[in-house]
Amino acid sequence: MDIGSVYPYWEDVHTDLIELLEWLPEPVWDYKPRLADVRSIRQIVLHMIDQERFWIVHLAQGGPWVRPEPADFTSPDLLVEGLVATRKQTMLYIKLLRAETLRAVRTIPTDGEMNTPETNRPVAWLIWRAVEHELYHYGQIQQRRYDALARG
Repeated sequence: MDIGSVYPYWEDVHTDLIELLEWLPEPVWDYKPRLADVRSIRQIVLHMIDQERFWIVHLAQGGPWVRPEPADFTSPDLLVEGLVATRKQTMLYIKLLRAETLRAVRTIPTDGEMNTPETNRPVAWLIWRAVEHELYHYGQIQQRRYDALARG
C-alpha cells in the first residue's frame, strides 16, 4: 500500500521532525517551561516512540507493547535512532496492508473484559491516530525549541 496516497505528508513531517531533532543543541532537549506538568523534548520523543509502538505494533498488528525505557535512550542520538527504528517498523507493516485491512476492526482496549463495541476501531483509524499524535508533538517540540532558544 502506498501510505502517501492515504496519509499524505506524514513522511514529510517525520523527515522534518528528525532533521529538527538532529540539529537541536543538547541543553534544549531537557528544557521545560516553568509549568511542572509539561514534558521536555527528551520526554516527548520517548513518549512518541512509546505511542507509535502502542497504536501500530500493539493495537493494529496485535503484537506485544514493548514500552521504551528511559535508560535505553540516554542521549539525543539514541532517541532519534529509536524514533527512526520505530517508524521503519511501522512502514514495513503499512506496506503489507491492503484496503480491506484498513477497514478491519481491532479490539480496544485489548483486555476483553474492559472492551465494548463502541471502543473498537478500524486499522485506518489507528494509523490516523499515530499520524495525529506525531503532528501534535511535532508542534510541542517546535514550541519548546523556540522557548528554550529565546530564553538563552
